[in-house]
Amino acid sequence: MIYTIGYQALAPERLSAIVTHLGAVLVDVRSSRSTRKAGFGSRQLAERFGDRYLWFPDLGGRAVIDDDAIGSLFSTSAYGDRPPVLMCMEEAPAECHRHFEIARRLLLLQNPVDCVHIFRQEMILASELQASIDEDRLYWHEDLAV
Repeated sequence: MIYTIGYQALAPERLSAIVTHLGAVLVDVRSSRSTRKAGFGSRQLAERFGDRYLWFPDLGGRAVIDDDAIGSLFSTSAYGDRPPVLMCMEEAPAECHRHFEIARRLLLLQNPVDCVHIFRQEMILASELQASIDEDRLYWHEDLAV
């Protein structure tokens, strides 16, 4: 299982509680390790999570995400048997590269992987979010064509 989360509306303690509850590794998929939000700089996250914190800049929002970058999610032994939680700043997965550049690509693999987006108090499957996005696009297209 691969999870994703945005820290925009989270306190560092809440992020820590979620990652701990899932028995997960926090995988930072930001292009830059710095942030203005206290508690979410890479140094602070590394201190909080220790060996359960990784930074994958090749999966950052400003990176050109290719098959090798996507493959890095599966080729690292740093997870052990712990699931990764891909973290970026944007809270809403439908407005973040975590969904559009990573989760959607994972759905298109020969053996698809359906990510779970953690959004506020909900867990949303990437496949369900994408189906909703596709349905909205179809609806608006048809509505405009009338």
